[in-house]
Amino acid sequence: MAFEAVAIIVAGGLGTRAREMTGDDLPKALMPVAGVPIIERQILALVEQGFSKIVILAGHLGHLIQAFVSAKLILENVEIIVHIESSALGTAGAVISAKHLYDAYEQLVIVFGDLLFDLDFSNLLSKQKESKAAAAIVCRPNDHPKESDVVQIDDDSFITNLLSKKNRTAGEYRNLVPTGIYSVSRSEIDAYQTNEKLDFFQDLFPALLKQGKRLVAVTTAPYICDVGTVSGRNAAEQDLASGRVQRMHTGILRPTVFFDVDGVLNEEIPGVGITSASEVRMIPGAGAALRRLNEIGVLAVGITNRPQLAKGQVTREGLEQIFSRLEMRLAEEKGYLDKIYFCPHHPEAGHEGEITALKVRCNCRKPDIGLLTRAMQELPVDPKHSSMIGDSWRDISVAKKKGIYAYGVRTGFGCRELPIDVRPDLMFDSVSDSVIFCLNYKNIAESVLKHVDLNRLNKGRLLIGIAGASQSGKSCVAHAIERYCKDQGLPALRVTLDDWILPINKRFGAKVYERTQAASFGSIYKALKNGQTVSTERYDPFTRGSGPVISYTAPENALIIIDGVLACSVPGLDELDLSVFIDIPEEIASHRQRCLLKWKNLSDGQIEMLMKERQGDELSTVLLQKSNADVILNYESFKI
Repeated sequence: MAFEAVAIIVAGGLGTRAREMTGDDLPKALMPVAGVPIIERQILALVEQGFSKIVILAGHLGHLIQAFVSAKLILENVEIIVHIESSALGTAGAVISAKHLYDAYEQLVIVFGDLLFDLDFSNLLSKQKESKAAAAIVCRPNDHPKESDVVQIDDDSFITNLLSKKNRTAGEYRNLVPTGIYSVSRSEIDAYQTNEKLDFFQDLFPALLKQGKRLVAVTTAPYICDVGTVSGRNAAEQDLASGRVQRMHTGILRPTVFFDVDGVLNEEIPGVGITSASEVRMIPGAGAALRRLNEIGVLAVGITNRPQLAKGQVTREGLEQIFSRLEMRLAEEKGYLDKIYFCPHHPEAGHEGEITALKVRCNCRKPDIGLLTRAMQELPVDPKHSSMIGDSWRDISVAKKKGIYAYGVRTGFGCRELPIDVRPDLMFDSVSDSVIFCLNYKNIAESVLKHVDLNRLNKGRLLIGIAGASQSGKSCVAHAIERYCKDQGLPALRVTLDDWILPINKRFGAKVYERTQAASFGSIYKALKNGQTVSTERYDPFTRGSGPVISYTAPENALIIIDGVLACSVPGLDELDLSVFIDIPEEIASHRQRCLLKWKNLSDGQIEMLMKERQGDELSTVLLQKSNADVILNYESFKI
């Protein structure tokens, strides 16, 4: 469908940054990216999006661009005009001086000539029209906001300020950067004289703001890369080769990791919570974890309750300062959140200085789903391949309600106060470990499933047992297989044998075989394989007591994945179609067990007593399974 808008490529600069790649005899618009000139990639992308008229504003060595377009880019039903400036007029000045070339168009889409992009321009155009804005600016975070121009927006995405990297005052700002792609109303440039030197970001847009005109930011996380530097072009070529460019097109749903903020990315402050930017202290590795997601095109989105606003403990401006500090700290490790959604409400009155208008029961305060719902409406989120990482029951609960995977971390509140019916899919020590799992679960699953003939599921259920020492990664492997199967549309059921552990008040010195109730595993496995329901009073790892009954029933033709320290022990071994043992160095397992016991708030004395007890009988019993296992996985192979 053709747009009622003209696309204008601003390619008239001297190409100073690109000169290392182009020399003095090639305009930057003809600089090849993976063997294809960037101007050709831009034109073909614009035509594919529906533009039937494209104007190229050339300057330095513009005759070479004219010759290339005339010879190489003759496209049916597409008009391409190359206009060569007689003098450098700046990005906006060039557009204004060529306005006679697009008299019939009210909406102008401006694209800088050194960008590789893949985005939905219909969204840009409709956002400008719907908001009745003079211009819409495509904005996104990047990994170097301190060296970039930034924009400031209000809660409705209208731009309140434009801060140039050249002359803004020192300080911390939100990581939201203009990309060099705009939609501008023709009527807004008609008042300007031709041959007047103007820049969009430095001159025209600030002037529109001063006139009271609306500028709106479009923040839909598209792929845009500045190829005007060696590092930028190298990154773009890698992205083309890996398919990242296509995966990040705003018309394609993308895997997303949602993050609670306090306690996950930065340290939690018990009680009042964070009320000042000076209180923001980062969780080690948080920025690097986000960078891993950013690099492959997985969306990273913050979802956070901010009741301090309703309680009058922080102002809206103060919250912006908190988020600015957070985003600057993340960027120090080259990571960023694509967007942050926050709830300002709190349902309970009675706080001194509270904001009455915000003291309401809303649907956006976690564990309600309002923020997640809004994010999924505004961003290209693929819910089937998305997850939430949090440190509280609210985070785990909202993920479960919305039908995405829920991962807990032991930082912050550490998921210590989870109701027995609110259960994360996995627990991790930190945000770094949880992100590594999200990125590697397919590889983990395939390392096991390559040993299974999944075609046998047509004839009935298959059962995989995953055994190993405590904290060796059994649950990670089991859930990785479960999640991978769901990706493939295969029915799967994960059963954790920790549910059968005896509560502390019923053990009375029982050895590992007795406290895990391993003698019952054979009958449990047989029942599951026959489609029967098995039930137990669920063991609570934090309180070390028992909770309500949990039941497992495997669907027909399902892959059943069972994990537990003795999952491949003799009582159930004959019922397994595949037995897997995870081999982990004793010192690493011991360290992880101590961290787990510390998370449970056990004293040093209690920890040492338990470690001695487990090393006395558990380790030797667990290791007996290694000789009978069909597959031995090395802990180092999946780094969880």
